[in-house]
Formats: sequence, structure tokens, C-alpha cells
Amino acid sequence: MLRSDVMSALDQNIQEIAADVVRMLSLVRESCQLAKRALIDGDLEAAAQCVENDHRVDALQEELEQKILTVIARRQPAARDLRFLGAMHRALSDI
Repeated sequence: MLRSDVMSALDQNIQEIAADVVRMLSLVRESCQLAKRALIDGDLEAAAQCVENDHRVDALQEELEQKILTVIARRQPAARDLRFLGAMHRALSDI
């Protein structure tokens, strides 16, 4: 019974991390659209929002890195789950 509880907690952690990565990607996509509008149209409000989004993305990246390392340390995932978490951790710096 304990093993299934640990696995469900790990699965929940992985789902939360995946959702946060999707949220981060959404912010980056929005920032790209805002940057385009700022450059092409000279929209200063879009430029300011783009900068704000950048700060939010940076904060989310730090939070996700910490969350991933905590899950690896506490849940000790194996095989597929560990590869997924490692891939997410590496991908964060490229987003």
C-alpha cells in the first residue's frame, strides 16, 4: 500500500511539473507576440508587458528547477520518470 501511495504522489508531482512547464511555455509564446507588436507597431505597453512576462518566466524557471530537484531527492524516481524530470530540467534553460 505504501508503494502505491508513493507512486501516486510521484505521479502527482510530475503532473504538476508538466502543467507548470506548459504555463511557462504559454508565457514565452505570449511574450514573443508582445515583442513582435512592440517592435513592429512601437507599442510601449506591449514592450512593458513583455518585460513583466520575462520576470515571471524567470521566477517560474527557478521555481520549477527547485521543484524538480526536490522531487528527484524525495521521491527517488526510476527509469521513465527520472528521464522525464531530467529532460524537463535541461529544457528549462532553453525556454
